[in-house]
Amino acid sequence: MGNDAGNETHTDHQLRTGRLLTGAGLLVFATTAVWFLTVAPGTVPGHFGLDGTVNRWDTRGRFVLTLSAVAVGITLLLTTAPHWIFRLPAGLVNVPNAEYWFRPENRARLARNLTRDLGVVNLIVLLLLSWIMVASVIAADRDGQVSPLFLIVPTLLVAGAVMGLALRIYSSPRYAIPPDDRNS
Repeated sequence: MGNDAGNETHTDHQLRTGRLLTGAGLLVFATTAVWFLTVAPGTVPGHFGLDGTVNRWDTRGRFVLTLSAVAVGITLLLTTAPHWIFRLPAGLVNVPNAEYWFRPENRARLARNLTRDLGVVNLIVLLLLSWIMVASVIAADRDGQVSPLFLIVPTLLVAGAVMGLALRIYSSPRYAIPPDDRNS
């Protein structure tokens, strides 16, 4: 019984952490969007080519609306995944020991783990989207002339962070089959 109480505290912490990370990402994104709407010129770079050249200009409103739709869509996908993921066959879900975690008695723990880990991914993606707004204002001030590294480096950092998280998940004991369940 004492062990269950400890697990519940850990469980609550995982859920709170995942939700806090998502909330922090949304707060940063929303704050950046308000800043963007107040300082960006009427027309801003809407898309950059790989060479850093602006290949589409958007109105300030369209740009922030588009990024907001992406932010909301990604947030909905990542925050609801722990609930609908069990409708998929375990073989299609890329978590360690998926067959074990898809057993009915283990699903709640997997959902809690995913809530936390997808909260990290959501925060990282929302920070990138916020940076894109900042970069668009800076590029607009420079008539669209920016180094390709201006956007490539942050994007690579985000990709690296997500890959690092994936490696951490695969090496983490949180997704390992508990010793008591290994023979069942």
